[in-house]
Amino acid sequence: MQIPVRDRLVLAGLGAILLLHLGVLGTSHAATESPTASVILQAISMFLAALFAALAAARSRDFTRNFWILVSAGFVMMLVGLLRWQFAAVEEFELFSLLYLFHMVPFGLALLLNDRPRMDRTLNWPMILDYLQILLMVAILYTGFIYLPSRGATEDQLGALKRYFAFLLVSRNVVVTGGYWARALLAGSRRELLAFRTMAIYLSVYTAVSAVGQYVFLSVHPWPVWLDLNGSVPMLVAAWLFSQWQDLPSEQQRRLPGFRAVLALHLIPAILPVVVAALATSLAKTEPRLAWLAVGLSLAIFAARLLATTYSEQRAQRAVATSEALLRQFIKNTPAAVAMFDPEMRYLQHSERWLTDYHLDGQQIIGRSLYAVLPDLPEHWKEACRGALAGAVVRCEEDQFSRADGSAEWLQWEARPWHQADGKTGGVIMFTQVITERKKAEDRLRDFSGRILHMQDEERRRVARELHDTTGQSLAGLAMNLSALSKSAQEWAPKEREILEGCRETANGIWSELRTMSYLLHPPLLDEIGLVAALEWLAQGFSQRSGIRVAVDLPRKLARLPHEVELALFRVAQEALTNVHRHSGSTTATLRLKWTTGKSITLEIEDEGLGVPSTLDGAVGLVEQFGVGIAGMCERVRQLGGELLIRSKQHGGTLVQAVVPLEKEVTGEVASPHR
Repeated sequence: MQIPVRDRLVLAGLGAILLLHLGVLGTSHAATESPTASVILQAISMFLAALFAALAAARSRDFTRNFWILVSAGFVMMLVGLLRWQFAAVEEFELFSLLYLFHMVPFGLALLLNDRPRMDRTLNWPMILDYLQILLMVAILYTGFIYLPSRGATEDQLGALKRYFAFLLVSRNVVVTGGYWARALLAGSRRELLAFRTMAIYLSVYTAVSAVGQYVFLSVHPWPVWLDLNGSVPMLVAAWLFSQWQDLPSEQQRRLPGFRAVLALHLIPAILPVVVAALATSLAKTEPRLAWLAVGLSLAIFAARLLATTYSEQRAQRAVATSEALLRQFIKNTPAAVAMFDPEMRYLQHSERWLTDYHLDGQQIIGRSLYAVLPDLPEHWKEACRGALAGAVVRCEEDQFSRADGSAEWLQWEARPWHQADGKTGGVIMFTQVITERKKAEDRLRDFSGRILHMQDEERRRVARELHDTTGQSLAGLAMNLSALSKSAQEWAPKEREILEGCRETANGIWSELRTMSYLLHPPLLDEIGLVAALEWLAQGFSQRSGIRVAVDLPRKLARLPHEVELALFRVAQEALTNVHRHSGSTTATLRLKWTTGKSITLEIEDEGLGVPSTLDGAVGLVEQFGVGIAGMCERVRQLGGELLIRSKQHGGTLVQAVVPLEKEVTGEVASPHR
């Protein structure tokens, strides 16, 4: 695995600090005091840990931002404590100088954070009160075993106090480290897991190194200067871990398993007052009032904790009840047919519209099976429900729902899974909408469009006949008269003969163009010979008029198709070639006609031009938005129950494909493409 450049630079920098610290300690001649350079390198290591924690906060939001701010504050307190301890003249057990003891306070506060949704930002009072119990235990330990005995103590007594103090520090580290591992184990989201686990790894290294250092410090005289590595190695590890932090999106809180929830919420908090009372007995001999104060304060905190827990549980129950009531009201009053089912497909909730659409008004269906309530449910609906329970989202835009009484309706429906708090599939949500009226309107619109197309073709036929039989014949007569006149105009002046010849050529050109227009409006070959001949004539004439070479791939022999099929395919080819000329920029095109197993016929027109917009590519339902011509092509094919596809080819160009089903089988022979 290749390490990114940024991570390599960070790793190299941290490694350089560690090597420099080893070099300083290796060349030091001090026996019992840390070299100044060693203290500075320890301070730099702590500063880097605080800096990378602050940078992690800058890259995070909400819960993780607050988490890393507290972590950074803890390292700043540690840094201040180190500098004060090394460079200020203070007594060894002065209360104000014990930032080394108290720098874990921000780490403990970070344990109180959780990754709750923004609307649930209330303080976790039970955990806060448990933390006060732990602080009370630490205060009793320090006051009873360290601070009070240190006043007026002898040298031997101070040595014993140092051992107690070392034990207190190690115990503090073990407790906080265990707290972070517990929070990682009980994490309600992946963000919590990663944040608490990162700190737990650092604290495990810090606790192990600190325990070894305290043991050597108390056992070896004079203590070796390499113990200063305790102040740099864990901090460099922390800096590396914090530099790798990447925040994750917020997610829903997971519900804790039963045993772990009982352990975290009830058993450990109940033990804390007992531990405080046991520690307070050590103060009873010398400071009985202080001991009773500690016990009384612990009991008061525990009582407040019980009240806070009870209130939190009641509040959670009220929130759940309110949420369920809102969900019921929302589903019930949704102006759509919606139903919610459990894994056994028993009704959990439903809207009023669901009862109306499925003729269930007045029935109580909650708790009953969908299959029992609707025994006429189609098999593909049952398959969709099984697919939704497996995690799929199944939908159908148009589906005919037949009832047992013989009635039928058109529906649009969707089945999707819903998930429990632990992420497991809890059941299925179904949405259905009756679209029978819409289907009837679409059918009426389709019939109307069909009549319009039929009227358009009839009008084209009439205009073509008029142009050919009347206007065309008149122009042909005019051309013949001009030809006859030109024969008797030998004695005319050259300029007059030139004008006459121009009129004759103009009349012939108009007659030729008029005949072409007449054939394009309604080609007689389509009625007389069939589709293949009409397409060959269309391709040849299009090539002559546009200069675009058209290769045709048509059957040599093809049985006559229904007239409406031949006309529709001819119009599609005509419009598609026109679009090639107007929009594609291609110099070549291919026109292809083929059939599949005799039951459908396919017309394809492709070019090597610019292609089509991405919004139109392959989207049959959107082609109506891109011009009257394409909409007309689509409607003609749809009138015959076919399908029109328009898509860009992989290496450039456009393919227009019209597939039309046939009621009767057709036969033919395939020919090689030709120009």
